Amino acid sequence: MNINPSILLEKLKEYQITYEPEADDAFPALSGVRVLGGGDQDYSQRYVYVGTVSTANKLDHLNKDCVFCLLKDCGQFNREGQGLKVIYFSEIYELEDIVNDLTDIFHAFDTWEKDLTRLLTVESELQAFIDVSDELVGYAISILDYSKKTMAFSNRKNDDPAWIAISTGYITESHQSREVISFERIAHHSGPVQQYSTVSERWVLTSALRVNEHPVATLGFHMAAKGDKRFRNGAYHIMRILITFLEKKLILNPFEFTIHGYPHEHLLKDLIEDNYSGKEQILERMHVLGIHFNAPYKIVLIRPLVGSSASGY
Repeated sequence: MNINPSILLEKLKEYQITYEPEADDAFPALSGVRVLGGGDQDYSQRYVYVGTVSTANKLDHLNKDCVFCLLKDCGQFNREGQGLKVIYFSEIYELEDIVNDLTDIFHAFDTWEKDLTRLLTVESELQAFIDVSDELVGYAISILDYSKKTMAFSNRKNDDPAWIAISTGYITESHQSREVISFERIAHHSGPVQQYSTVSERWVLTSALRVNEHPVATLGFHMAAKGDKRFRNGAYHIMRILITFLEKKLILNPFEFTIHGYPHEHLLKDLIEDNYSGKEQILERMHVLGIHFNAPYKIVLIRPLVGSSASGY
């Protein structure tokens, strides 16, 4: 998998690193690691070149289109400020460890891509996509439909009240009344956007999942701890990759393929499938979705798909 260097920086956040240029999106997409050597090395933009500052200082030529990871084993890099794309590692690390960790990162993303692609070719649930993504993403992941019902989520536990609501299956009316993040605000953006949750007291990276250009669900990455820590650019790029596969999965679902992104469509489906325990839960879900008996509604025709079982919509 070709990965944006922003992702590389996200995965290297446990290291003490600096990099130039500051706009990390200026780096090219990368697919592997090469050790920086002497002589007339054949450079390719596809790879990140790893070495020491002392080795780099001895080389006559460094390709400005490539990315370099340099261990600060001596003084200043003699080409600093000349437009090279460089990630600097503190001298406290070993070069071998850096090479191994970078190799592991690329291997992890290659494996992730293969797992996601495989899940699209077999009969699988959305939960399977979360399960194979959880460790690599590094944040708790949630998928909610447009009725604010949980479709899939990471198997993680913490004291986040929003996460507790997600893990129990529904966003409740009491939760929603205290939350500034809304599905409408999420759908207003064309891609990932981070918002501060007044219930969680944490930043959440969110994006709408669309089928036939209609928003049918939301994807969320959730910070583990309270505070002002925000998501870096790498998390945005990881989410965009996951969105691509999830939307391909959702378009295979007859219900998501058919609907137009209205909350009452989900409510109607749950009523037909008898997913509510009683009148009180139905009324609570209506309040959460802002549905009132005196409001105008669109008529939704639900019928079996041609050639499918009667359970198709």
